[in-house]
Amino acid sequence: MRGVERRVLSPCKLMVAGEYSVLIPGGAALAVAVSPALDGQLGSDSRDLLTAPALGLESVPLASDGETRFAFCALEAVREQGVLREPVHIRVDGGLRFAGEKVGLGESAAVVAGIVRIGILDTPLSDSEGVALAIRAHRKASGGTGSGYDVATSFGKGVTVFSPGNSPQTATLRWPEGLFCGVGFSGRGVSTRALLKRFSDAGSEIALQRMRTGAQELIAEWRGGGRDNVLAALEPLDAYLQEWSENCGVTLMTPELQEMKGLAAELGGVTRIAGAGGGDSLWVFGKDESRVEAVLARWEGAGYSRLPVARFLPINGTTVSL
Repeated sequence: MRGVERRVLSPCKLMVAGEYSVLIPGGAALAVAVSPALDGQLGSDSRDLLTAPALGLESVPLASDGETRFAFCALEAVREQGVLREPVHIRVDGGLRFAGEKVGLGESAAVVAGIVRIGILDTPLSDSEGVALAIRAHRKASGGTGSGYDVATSFGKGVTVFSPGNSPQTATLRWPEGLFCGVGFSGRGVSTRALLKRFSDAGSEIALQRMRTGAQELIAEWRGGGRDNVLAALEPLDAYLQEWSENCGVTLMTPELQEMKGLAAELGGVTRIAGAGGGDSLWVFGKDESRVEAVLARWEGAGYSRLPVARFLPINGTTVSL
């Protein structure tokens, strides 16, 4: 890389509500931008290259398939706006892994969002137009799947409400006062795209609608800012997800997640799968910081890792503890 010309911190994400129901009419997702953010750097070179130490990539030429496809599609989308026409070298540092397992923080979405954010600096595009551009690029690299909530969240607006469609809609919400949380890792990574291939639509419509309604109710309470109402709206969401997955013939509530939820319930913690289910991570929420801390400690004592993540704020890339 011949000198860093542009640089951006692109946060990752953790979903709070929405899951698969975000893809049906009226669906919406609620997600939180988190650090560790990806550090994206762009410099000039003789051809388009990607360096990503976490992926074991060093000066690898960009291609429309393979591990560089997300950077390739993001750069292609930006160039359609008439910028970054010269060859570039993209370097991406960061990411989070435990014992070789990739944690589902949406790193591919963060890569795409970061490259697009860098690219639109020289265009009249607004942030909302940039989000739509990045979502199209990410969907292309993903084979046409995904709602785009993770890309929208990685534009760094803190707590994001996202509604998909031809013109995706995003809004930024405040964190409810007095709401404490933490995140634990089940020890098992999961691919959302792989899970989607296993689902059957048989008998799933009513359960999917319950998931959508539950997410809408949580978003409404989150907008209102009432901590106790938010906690009450969080309570049934995992049960809705479990009902839908059972109707579809797929188990999303793994034994590890069930154990973590049980340990948290013994201490009065409200839990929520942080994404697609089938493994990965679990939120714990509460109105008492010491109780949330006790749940995290209980999880660690049972062999589950506490995720070292923090909420990412859109003010100079600052973070606040979860």
